[in-house]
Amino acid sequence: MRTLVRFLPPFLLLLCLADATSWAQGRYLVLDKPGKVKRLRFRVGDEVSIKLKDDRREYRDVITHVTDTSIVIMGTDVPLSGIRAVVVRREAGLARAAVKILPRAGLLYILAATYNPIFRGDSPDYDWSNVRVGAIVGGSALLLAPLLQRTYRINGFRRLRVLQEY
Repeated sequence: MRTLVRFLPPFLLLLCLADATSWAQGRYLVLDKPGKVKRLRFRVGDEVSIKLKDDRREYRDVITHVTDTSIVIMGTDVPLSGIRAVVVRREAGLARAAVKILPRAGLLYILAATYNPIFRGDSPDYDWSNVRVGAIVGGSALLLAPLLQRTYRINGFRRLRVLQEY
């Protein structure tokens, strides 16, 4: 009997917490699409990037609320029918860092290769091979950047829906 009395309060606490988490479950935004990954889920608190039908800008913010026909981002209620595209960014840490660092590294290479001879007492070395190497290093970021994001246009093949969590 003592063991029952000892374990009953923690058990009741866990039961209440489990019930509270079931109350917190709500709606979430889903992008259904063909391909290997069939469904992308965006829950409240997730960052989403969208493009609207009437606007060319990309809006990127955290989802604060989801209703049956709309989402709330930046304090504005955005209807699902007004969303033209969803932009998904991949979480490739090394590649994302390379996109930021490579242009600076290319510029630094050009400057170092050109002006390092000054420290040896020579004149600056204005050579096009230095510019080519630096441009290739910096330009490689332009080739890598499009691989880090994908824009899904909302059409007959790709649909935005709101689903209920259970």
